[in-house]
Amino acid sequence: MTARSIDLHYRPSSYFWARERGIPLISDIKGAERRKRYELVLTDGQTDEVEPALTQHALPLAQRQAQGSIHPAFMRRHPAGVGSGAPERARLC
Repeated sequence: MTARSIDLHYRPSSYFWARERGIPLISDIKGAERRKRYELVLTDGQTDEVEPALTQHALPLAQRQAQGSIHPAFMRRHPAGVGSGAPERARLC
């Protein structure tokens, strides 16, 4: 068995490669139900069938209210918006 060494001086050119390429991340989507639906689409490999509203960071108030009238699961409160590019600190579900 050979020992592998870890290069402690290596730094990637960017930690935000997905965001720079316009790839929506699950952590960028507000709303637990929308995150679950997006994760299912990714897991099933149906990325061509993703609804644009599903990958939006936050939905407009009118659309949130419309979804809340469909099912109570969509009525959860959303955390206050953060600046673009800010990492998510924590999520309590």
